[in-house]
Amino acid sequence: MNRRMTAVPDTAAVRRHITVATAALLAIALPCAAAPVSPRYAIGASLIAPTGIDFRVQGKRDAMEFAAGWNINGSRYYIHGDYLMQYFRISSDKEFSGRFYWYHGPGLYLAGDNATLALGFRYVLGMEYLFRGAPIELYFNIAPALQLAPSTAFGIFPALGVRFTFQ
Repeated sequence: MNRRMTAVPDTAAVRRHITVATAALLAIALPCAAAPVSPRYAIGASLIAPTGIDFRVQGKRDAMEFAAGWNINGSRYYIHGDYLMQYFRISSDKEFSGRFYWYHGPGLYLAGDNATLALGFRYVLGMEYLFRGAPIELYFNIAPALQLAPSTAFGIFPALGVRFTFQ
C-alpha cells in the first residue's frame, strides 16, 4: 500500500504568519483609512491568480483591495490585501463612454495547502475600465511577488476580473 504522507502545518507558525500579515496590512491601510472621503465599494470575481472573489474600498485617489480564492497554478488557497494608489484617465479618447484608470501599490499575500503556508510581499500594477452609466468595472493587473516564508521565492500573479460597484 502506497500512502502519501503530508505534514501538518505547525499551528503556532500559522498563527505567527497570520499575525504578521494582519499587522502589515493594517500598517498599509492606515493612509487609506485616514482619508475623509465618502468611499465607493466594489465586489466581484477574479480569474487566474487568484481565481475567486475580490472586494475593494475606493477612496478619491487610493483604495484597499482584498481577494480570496485559489491559485490555478496549483491546489493552493490564496488571500491578499493591497493598498492601491489610483491615477486617473489614461486616454481622453472620445470613442469610449467610460474611463480607463491605472493603479499601483504594495500588498501582502498568504498562500497554502494542507502541508505548507507561504507569506510574501507583492507590488500590483494594473488598469481598470469603469463603464459610464453602469456600476461595472473590468480590470487587469499583474503583481510581482517575493515569498518570504517558509522559503524565499519570486513569483508573478496576474489577475483579470469584473466588479460591481456601489456606494
